[in-house]
Amino acid sequence: MTSYVLVGDLESKKKFLSSFINEENISSYNLFDYQETLKIPQVREIKKLLSTRAFNNARRLFVIRDATLEAQNALLKTLEELPDDTTFIFLGDSNLIPTIISRARLLKLETGKINVDGALSNMLRKFIDERGGQAPYGSGTGRAGGKDLYSTFLFSEELFTQSPDLNFVDLIFCLRDILFKQIQEDSFEKIGLTLRLLKSLYRHLPFVENNNLNKRLLLERILIEDFFS
Repeated sequence: MTSYVLVGDLESKKKFLSSFINEENISSYNLFDYQETLKIPQVREIKKLLSTRAFNNARRLFVIRDATLEAQNALLKTLEELPDDTTFIFLGDSNLIPTIISRARLLKLETGKINVDGALSNMLRKFIDERGGQAPYGSGTGRAGGKDLYSTFLFSEELFTQSPDLNFVDLIFCLRDILFKQIQEDSFEKIGLTLRLLKSLYRHLPFVENNNLNKRLLLERILIEDFFS
């Protein structure tokens, strides 16, 4: 899996952590929240835990609030070889060494919510709005199906032309923001589509983070599977 370094005020970090635990269904027995400064003995404990699979084969989360320089250096190889079922979240960014930050995804939070790329969010919202009220595409055959398939590939091209370094985490945050707005607007005919896309991105996120995959091709595969199968 991947690691995250949260940057922002304490309240925004707490909300992100709570949301992550709920969305990823992290059970209390698979949550390891280190309230005190992490030291070498705790790092040894973490490595011992990671030598076995998570309890009940579920997702597990390690929350690091602070860590000594020695502990951070001892964690470097662990962060490079994280199992697919494991995530690290670092809440204190100011004292982290550069090599820890380089092995994690930096998330900048503000005033209790995640920064969302406005242009990216607008593109996603337009794409979903154009399809939210439509019936399932089925096999996508025929002139109408071909037109829908073409517009899907065109959307992917425009998306990656605008944001060549686009990552799935940004897409997930934008879709979450769109989903919340749809719920507030009672746009029930579009919620299902957004939720389906969100689930697919969550499912594929570990493969994108841990492998050198072509993100555009993978996104197109997700769109085709969700809209045309």
